[in-house]
Amino acid sequence: NDALRTAVDYDKEHVKAREALGFKKEGNVWVGAGDRAEKAEMQKKASSAEGGRPVEKSTADDKAIGTKLNKRESTHFFLQSPFPDAVLAELIKLAETTRSEYHTLFEVPQDKELVEGLIWGILLKEQKEYHAWIDGMVDGSEGNRDQLKRTGGHCKYEPPQYCGYEDDVNGTRDFVVHYTSHVLLHYYMNPAPGVMQPWLWEGLGHYFSHKLLRTALTNCFAQATGNTNKAGVPRDSDYWKQFIRDAVVKGNDPDMRIVMTAGINQLDGEMLVKAWSVLDWVLASKKKEFLAFLEALKSTDGSGPQQEEALKQTIGWNYADFDHEWREYVRKNY
Repeated sequence: NDALRTAVDYDKEHVKAREALGFKKEGNVWVGAGDRAEKAEMQKKASSAEGGRPVEKSTADDKAIGTKLNKRESTHFFLQSPFPDAVLAELIKLAETTRSEYHTLFEVPQDKELVEGLIWGILLKEQKEYHAWIDGMVDGSEGNRDQLKRTGGHCKYEPPQYCGYEDDVNGTRDFVVHYTSHVLLHYYMNPAPGVMQPWLWEGLGHYFSHKLLRTALTNCFAQATGNTNKAGVPRDSDYWKQFIRDAVVKGNDPDMRIVMTAGINQLDGEMLVKAWSVLDWVLASKKKEFLAFLEALKSTDGSGPQQEEALKQTIGWNYADFDHEWREYVRKNY
């Protein structure tokens, strides 16, 4: 396998090597056997998930935006949107599937509620609608609201709620999965105000959008045009394993310490893809140790030194060790 992967490093379109490694070409991207199986499994789960029921009632969100939104409610979600009811039913299914997969991954029983009550999602189409919602529904200073208007989405936790805008259904699908994972991680970690690890929050959002949809359209990736973001990172996340392998082989992937200590406004495309890949690795190969690491993080202030100490206590590695082991995994498996 090492020889075959080396052949692919030199020639990305080496058909015999690709096929010997289990890859098949889907459109313009080579997709591995495990990824194809996972994609089929997630499509099946999402199609059979609960789709909720239409709801006829007015909300404060309607008033803020100045129009009556379509609404649908399931066991765990209440979604509102100008998209038609058939689309809302699909989005509810994705939200419920994200929750179910999250509970499975983090070993939380399906009948245990991490979140009390329904998670609300307001899924808009236009920036002006989002700005109106911010003005009408978000407390705080005008400066704070103006800052939020420069984003594509906003997440609140008390009560659990997210709102954003995407002008097409694909972007909205990705947004629902990504932001649902944010809410669930918040209630799983229960951090002190202002404490978070951006690589973990954003990496996990992309972990779930890749797992369920094979896309990366939310947050920094949504600011891009065409098929890549401004840093050249593919929006189709099926490309990511090849992208990150190329970076590791060339020795220009970002340093693990920088990725894990970066602020939310410091994370660039390459750092986010590495954060996703780190989670792809540990959740597949070192899940028990990683869940212990998250438990240890719950009692810290989230700072770089305390993250590294939690790594040492639960996995036995510092940042440099963690980076080395991750690179070895990428070389052998991507």
